[in-house]
Amino acid sequence: MVAGKLRYLVLELLIDAARKKQHRFAQKHVFGAIKKSVQDNFGLYGAAICANYLQVKYFNPVTNIVVVRCSRQEYTKIWSSITFIRAIENIPTLFNLLILSGSTRACRKKLEQVEADRLELLEKTPGLNLSPEEIKEAQAYTKRNVSLE
Repeated sequence: MVAGKLRYLVLELLIDAARKKQHRFAQKHVFGAIKKSVQDNFGLYGAAICANYLQVKYFNPVTNIVVVRCSRQEYTKIWSSITFIRAIENIPTLFNLLILSGSTRACRKKLEQVEADRLELLEKTPGLNLSPEEIKEAQAYTKRNVSLE
């Protein structure tokens, strides 16, 4: 039996800097917003079809990078629903697609590259006022072995 064909979306979560300190999202908040958007745009039937493989595989709350896994047949529904998300937990947000991949290898490669760039930017930008604990937390996320299977 052949396993389901999958797509991986590496997304950047854009949050207003003034509101970012008010609330830190968890992986469940991002997943809930995506699931609600799919249901709002494609109804219960569309949400049920997409629910089989829909999963947020990775979320770094410091660098705001998200990896979403979905089925190959339904990735366009997921992608279009994500573009309609304008707020998570009543905080204005936008998503920017960085890469759409069919393999975990390419997804992991792009994820490592983006995370390294973000960490460098976080460490060098003086106006962000990040504590050393927050920088260590971001580094801990990147050092984890991200299992996308």
